[in-house]
Amino acid sequence: MNRWIAGVLCLTLMSGMAHAGEMLTVLLPARGEPVPVADLAIEAYGRYQMVYRDAPFQPHFLSMRPFQCLAAPPKLQCHLPYPYANDRRITEEDLGDLEYDLLFLVKQADEFGIDFWNGRYYRLRREGDTIVGEAQAVDMNILASKPEAGDTRPIGDGDLTALGMAETPFPRLRIVAAEAK
Repeated sequence: MNRWIAGVLCLTLMSGMAHAGEMLTVLLPARGEPVPVADLAIEAYGRYQMVYRDAPFQPHFLSMRPFQCLAAPPKLQCHLPYPYANDRRITEEDLGDLEYDLLFLVKQADEFGIDFWNGRYYRLRREGDTIVGEAQAVDMNILASKPEAGDTRPIGDGDLTALGMAETPFPRLRIVAAEAK
């Protein structure tokens, strides 16, 4: 199937899911209220833009660099922007680029610095009109070296470890149509 046809098909499928392409990304704690963290706009040919909200994040300077973190006492969950090229394109079957826009690190709130081995990767899948994700543990030191040319997704299934609900501040996420909040 040529790229144009695939793009039109993806746009048709995703626009039905996203009600004009506007979606809301919400992190779900094990207990407590869902936390809206980002707005997602799906555009033509499956291209998307994700914009993180300022609130509820708090700025923290950890390990000599700035992070935007969510308080989940006694822990913080901090967004880790993917430092390499990302096409920011999704299809009905492939949400991988979006997974790389949802990278986080977790730390104890009272600890100094941040450990990149304590990463969170949300494995995404579709459930009807919603995208859902389960947090997986991953050593983000994988990202210390630039991936080989053409390898835009260096984190593989073998790098991920399933987590229980109590092992991470936000074990799940949901991406829903903006009106559905």
